[in-house]
Amino acid sequence: MIKEVDFGHPDAMGLCAEAVAELGRRYQGEGDTSPIEPGEFNPPNGLFLVSYVDGQAAGCVGWRRLRDGVAEMKRLYVRDRFRGLGLARKLLSELETRVLGSGCHRIQLETGTEQPESMRLYESCGYEAIEPYGYYKDSPLSRCFAKDLRVITPVGYDHPDAVALCVDAVAELDRRYGGDGDGTPMSAADFAPPSGLFLLAYLGGAAVACVGWRHKGEGVVEMKRMFVRDAARGKGLAKALLNELESTALAAGHRRVILETGAKQPESMRLYAASGYEPIANFGYYKDDALTRSFGKDLTDQ
Repeated sequence: MIKEVDFGHPDAMGLCAEAVAELGRRYQGEGDTSPIEPGEFNPPNGLFLVSYVDGQAAGCVGWRRLRDGVAEMKRLYVRDRFRGLGLARKLLSELETRVLGSGCHRIQLETGTEQPESMRLYESCGYEAIEPYGYYKDSPLSRCFAKDLRVITPVGYDHPDAVALCVDAVAELDRRYGGDGDGTPMSAADFAPPSGLFLLAYLGGAAVACVGWRHKGEGVVEMKRMFVRDAARGKGLAKALLNELESTALAAGHRRVILETGAKQPESMRLYAASGYEPIANFGYYKDDALTRSFGKDLTDQ
């Protein structure tokens, strides 16, 4: 069982003292003397977790907000007699879930060459080496890792995750505008490379957002199905997808993105305006609808 506790909880303090002592033995010094304030692990800007086995405190881990969208992991530790039970991996997985729930989308950490089992764990869980940072950044023994919990990947428009997200997107348009949502004719072939692309965003392994582009004319692509599920909003996913869409369209040789949205999607219009899109003449399936709002952006202006 994994429980959230205060950093000052006796079980947390006992585990952290043992963790620092073990670092001292491994590195022949005082352990880890990087500054830590208990309040840094208070929600919503952090938390501390303890794993219990048969009522005994067996392991711990915490995170604190390092900067906007980025959490730092600290004090991942499992007592000797509880090692080999997969507790470190379970603590890491629970930490990632909690970090995502806080609105952060990236975790980074410091470890060292004298902790090879820790580095193997991080690498097996998708963490990648990054430039040293923090208190021990100048130590030749320091090793730092990071993982983006937000993954954006291209898929077929007919991929099951894409289909489910598009169904949700159309249902939301139906609720906002009434009717059948979006009746614009589209097919999987529209989003098949090289004439198109469909992107999904995953958080913690779950598909939560999508967007696609399809060829619309010489050097022009049309954006379709920008959508983020309710539970994943407020985490910067729409902006991240928009950036990836522009990058992939530009890489494919296109120089302009156009799109249709509507008056009942004010948050979408704010995103597009903040990202350099400007109003254009209406086009496409809903060009004669009084609620339609269309935008365009020249990618060469980036």
